[in-house]
Amino acid sequence: MKQAKTAALAALILALSSCGEPGLTDEQTRTYASAVGAYQAGDFARVVDLASALETEAPRFAKSALLRGKALWFSGSGDEALAALDKAIKIDGLDQEAWLWKAKVLRSLGRAEEAGLALDPVLSRDPEDFRLLYLKAQLLLDADDTQAGIAFLDKAIESGSELALAYMERGRIAYLLGQIDQARRYLDVARALSQDSPGVLKAIDGVLAAMGGKDSE
Repeated sequence: MKQAKTAALAALILALSSCGEPGLTDEQTRTYASAVGAYQAGDFARVVDLASALETEAPRFAKSALLRGKALWFSGSGDEALAALDKAIKIDGLDQEAWLWKAKVLRSLGRAEEAGLALDPVLSRDPEDFRLLYLKAQLLLDADDTQAGIAFLDKAIESGSELALAYMERGRIAYLLGQIDQARRYLDVARALSQDSPGVLKAIDGVLAAMGGKDSE
């Protein structure tokens, strides 16, 4: 299992190193990988510390500000999260995830109209993205536009098989890292999302079979 963890971390570092502009040094790549690991572990204070340091060292790497914004939001600091997300968008205005999270944070702050303005342009560019469709549905339901909200929920459900594959892959990686309980949680979500997709269910069951009787974390 130690070898699997090492291989998974190496794969993450290799993927980050090949991102292109703006480039990171090896040390900066390791810092970002550590920040991502802390985020996945729920250590949001450490995420903020690592991401802030990386923003100073690599100011054109937008994903640091994005990651810090997400961590701040989970820490209950909505206004600070919004400022970090705005910084990420200023660096890379085409970062879809940054716009999604900005809309999500604005909604949590009760600024629904601004959330819609942030969300609608990226949704028009990617009308099949489950996350965008689901957030649009939430905004419509918040505004008591039930029928339109249901329509977007239905569209989100139609895109659910792709989301299930993402949860399946996340579960597989958690398993490789030795995070057995977390892996099972991801795979349970994947199964729930893919009840109408026999092919996806078969793939998920294959991952579960590979896990076999592994003990919990």
